[in-house]
Amino acid sequence: MYFMKKISVEISIAALAVLVLNIGVFSLSQVANATEEDGCKIVTDERTADRGFSHQAIIKTDDKKYRIDADYRVGINDESLDGCNTYGIIKFGDAKDAKNLRLHTGEDITIKFDCVMKECGGDFDGIEVVLVDKDEKDRDIALNLVQNPRPSSFKTIADECVDLEETFFKLSDCKVEATISKNIDKGKYNLVVEAVEDEFSTFFINEVKIKE
Repeated sequence: MYFMKKISVEISIAALAVLVLNIGVFSLSQVANATEEDGCKIVTDERTADRGFSHQAIIKTDDKKYRIDADYRVGINDESLDGCNTYGIIKFGDAKDAKNLRLHTGEDITIKFDCVMKECGGDFDGIEVVLVDKDEKDRDIALNLVQNPRPSSFKTIADECVDLEETFFKLSDCKVEATISKNIDKGKYNLVVEAVEDEFSTFFINEVKIKE
């Protein structure tokens, strides 16, 4: 699949301090401290929280606008365990998806970020937009996208920063454009928007249908 469809992304995100690993700020519905190994990937901390991230991704097509909440936040720990990377995962249990999200081959799309809470802040390094097979689980998508190398089935359609002259940017100021080729296979996918900041990545994941 080749992706050359123009997508413009603006995402507004709430303060990093509200959602970072200061778990006391979160309303936790579940805490699981089990260690899980998969190759050289170890999850040392996994939690479910509500309202942990204060930005939404807004996806604009030619005639529609969709809002997507952040689904997962994955942190990469400084120290490794037995030579493997270790990860902490937060799942936002109250995240809302956009219903009936549809994209069309040859259609221009815009994605931006909108702050939906009292405070929005944090410095970000980049935005990446990826199409993933519809059968991939959201948790696996988030965990695989922070790894290098990534699965070859994950197709990047946009990889940008707001201002290439600046090292960091505010998410609310970000706008990304991409293009989806007319040759893309039609059908259902997961559309993933990743907001990257230092040792954390936040993922907006939504099922999307690609049509002519």
